[in-house]
Amino acid sequence: MSMRSILPRLGLTWALLLGSAGLASAQAERLDPREPAFDGPTLGHVAQTEAWLWLRAPKVRAVEARVTPAGGEPATRQLPFEALGRGFGRLRLTGLTPDTAYQVAVRVGDAGPVGLSFRTAPPERAWGKLRFAVGSCAREDVQPVWKVVLSERPELFVFLGDHVYYGRRAAGGHDWDSVPNMIAKQMSQRRRPSLLRVLQTTPSYAVWDDHDYGPNNSTRRFPLRAESRLVHRYLWSANPGFGQDGEGVYFSFRRGPVEFFLLDDRSFKEVGVPLAQRTIYGAKQLEWLKRGLLNSTAPLKVVGSGTQVLLGYPLAEGWQQAPA
Repeated sequence: MSMRSILPRLGLTWALLLGSAGLASAQAERLDPREPAFDGPTLGHVAQTEAWLWLRAPKVRAVEARVTPAGGEPATRQLPFEALGRGFGRLRLTGLTPDTAYQVAVRVGDAGPVGLSFRTAPPERAWGKLRFAVGSCAREDVQPVWKVVLSERPELFVFLGDHVYYGRRAAGGHDWDSVPNMIAKQMSQRRRPSLLRVLQTTPSYAVWDDHDYGPNNSTRRFPLRAESRLVHRYLWSANPGFGQDGEGVYFSFRRGPVEFFLLDDRSFKEVGVPLAQRTIYGAKQLEWLKRGLLNSTAPLKVVGSGTQVLLGYPLAEGWQQAPA
């Protein structure tokens, strides 16, 4: 999307859901340029009886986790590392109790423990409250909004895309030119200390938009879309799903009385054809969404996507581009 379309969207997302972040007085964080032995773990999908953790650890097959439920005794477990490639993978913490607060200390190799805290999902009932946050368009070098997220203490965070902005590299070429370039750009954001504090205390879920998929306004015709999907799976390995039949990154999950349907607005998008043939989400994904909504027993359904609905700029990307 164009810069003019980004600005009103950024303001809407953060201002309505998270409040003012005080950009003028903020200072840039110091980001360590060195490659660490491992990254994470961080929280992904947290259900009633299990939690999925993201981890990048190239030389690890298992980790030690000390798990302490609120009001209970700690227990130490060995968690197998489910490797996906290039050092990325996930851990599954099972046998948890619904609607319970946990403190987890994870040791990766000989390093000191990394602390995680979260609350498991409550039973799928037709009543209750859910406090969650939504965000997108993390382009600024200074990102004080993560401190605001922490202060609001949401039960989960939904990333709707543009977690990073692929662009031109100082050494030449672009971030979207290769898998290593994409990973390098993604990890520069993932290692941001203020964001890490959110990811280690808040179950987090993510789909993408154009700038963390490929070039500006990318569609299904992006030549490296399969490679980009692989990188998304690496960086968000603790998501509960990644589309269907090896395509897309959409998925759904439920927490208490709310079911979320997070859509992929890039993998199937086709707008360079006559209007009647255009699509943003594609027939298969739309059928999945319709079926999911019809079958859902949750009293509240939340559908999320990185594509704009209320446009602040008439030539921007949005739902006006295609019938579906």
